[in-house]
Amino acid sequence: MIRPFISIIILTYNKFSGIKDNLKSIFCQTYDNYEIIISDDGSTNFDMSLIIDFIPQTYLSRVKILTSETNKGTVKNFNRAIGVAAGEIIVPLSQDDYFASPEALGIIAEAFNDNNVECVFAKRIGKISKNIFPLPEDFSILSIQDNWRILNRLYVNNFISGSSTYYRKNLIQKLSLFDERFTLLEDYPTVLSILHNNAKIYPLDYITIVYGEDGTSSISSKRNTCNKTLDKDFVKNYLINIQPYLKGHKYLAKRFLKYWHTRPSGISKKILHILFYFDILGLIMYTHKNIDSCKSTEEYDYKIYTAITRLVDKK
Repeated sequence: MIRPFISIIILTYNKFSGIKDNLKSIFCQTYDNYEIIISDDGSTNFDMSLIIDFIPQTYLSRVKILTSETNKGTVKNFNRAIGVAAGEIIVPLSQDDYFASPEALGIIAEAFNDNNVECVFAKRIGKISKNIFPLPEDFSILSIQDNWRILNRLYVNNFISGSSTYYRKNLIQKLSLFDERFTLLEDYPTVLSILHNNAKIYPLDYITIVYGEDGTSSISSKRNTCNKTLDKDFVKNYLINIQPYLKGHKYLAKRFLKYWHTRPSGISKKILHILFYFDILGLIMYTHKNIDSCKSTEEYDYKIYTAITRLVDKK
């Protein structure tokens, strides 16, 4: 087995409740060819000494800690960390997530043994809910390795969470790093860009992380988050990475996707949005009789996708 050097990147901002478990899960990995980059994005409560206390003396030489006086957003923070990364493989690990087993990093490394593999997407399990994502239906779509079909699914919403997506560093460099036209949304635009450039995202049928369900990483695939910056990123992502690629799609498909991705947060704006897309709202209401039993947002999004498959499919 080839043993690529891995850069584990931990992005932090104003929240450190999970950092101890996060680091502990790294130090117990059976795969040991890695470095750790902790990149803080201008936290008001960043405590260097606290983090160092969590790092055993024998591991200190592996750790790089980056700080910032100002908050610049997830995307720029990620790019800064990649800029100092020495690893061939980039493995993000949110501060409120941790590796699900001591073998997880080694299994990720093994997935990159094939030189044609540039990006790997693994399964994850919720820390509280114990729900496993992605859904089997979405994992099956990815397993087919048909970029057109995967993109049609992703045009509805992103099921390829950045929390369990891993990259060759040279792939990110070929994409000119994560797109800094976005502030918080780093995974959705990148996944679409990878597929639009005819690269492949390989599914890894293994749970690599236990993920926190109350942080930015857990809502990065969802709209109407009550985070105006993130909502603006979603609209921008539609305009940049989805709308230009719908030229061969049916009229109603384009109209549905524009409605879906440009939903506003304010009540008055929501009303106007609904009135303008009244025909699409009727379609959504029609599908609701099939989705009342959904147990998660991910399941809801998938059933919305299946309900409008005929619209999203090309002519």
